[in-house]
Amino acid sequence: MPVESTPSPGGSPTTDQVAAAAQAVVEGRVQLTSRTLDEYRMVFGLTDEDLLSGPVLDCPGGASSFAAESRALGAQVISADPVYLLAPHIIEPLVRDHLAASAAFGLAIADQLDFSWAGSPEEHLVRWQGAAETFLRDYAADHAGPERHYVPAALPRLPFADRQFRLSLCGFLLFTFPHAADQEEAILELVRVTAGDVLIGPLEDPLGAPCSTLDALRSRLADRGVTTTTRDIGYSIHPRQRGVLVCTRNS
Repeated sequence: MPVESTPSPGGSPTTDQVAAAAQAVVEGRVQLTSRTLDEYRMVFGLTDEDLLSGPVLDCPGGASSFAAESRALGAQVISADPVYLLAPHIIEPLVRDHLAASAAFGLAIADQLDFSWAGSPEEHLVRWQGAAETFLRDYAADHAGPERHYVPAALPRLPFADRQFRLSLCGFLLFTFPHAADQEEAILELVRVTAGDVLIGPLEDPLGAPCSTLDALRSRLADRGVTTTTRDIGYSIHPRQRGVLVCTRNS
């Protein structure tokens, strides 16, 4: 299912770049996941104040129900992901295929994971299935509406203004699939569009192996005007998880 591209207006990230990133998801080189608002709360240590005190960017948004659930609470959330190039009738089977692949992978390594926060691997799958259905309904409605909350975009270039968001979240991409985007440039771009914190996590690959170059990356970011800290948020599906990376621009 190749992703077709169309011309992009001047100054915007090229649609070819976004289409190439979407194709990586279509081909399974990057996983499309369906996570709930509750899981986002745990992964990033989010509070209601975090969600409600200003515009939030979820990049990549994937097939998660985070945006739909957060907007139902009154939050302002924009989701960015290259797969949002796809029409609802095309993205639906892709979401279901990736959900099945994620479930199979999780069950295959269940003895290495801690599902206690979800109850069991089976209950975790039920949560993801519900998140996927919520996302698909919201995506279809959004696609037909006058204002798009799901924006096709791919790091390290985003079609947003400087400091447009108060908080940006980047989950399960930069360290989970480090080949998907240039980590340093992606973080600089997220910092550019964010007035407050950028939260990135987890800091390990799908098998729980930590990023061996994290300290060097943080040093380079410091040289480019970005302060980073790590925050332990108490969420751990792998025994070696280290929380999230918090990035802010220097004043």
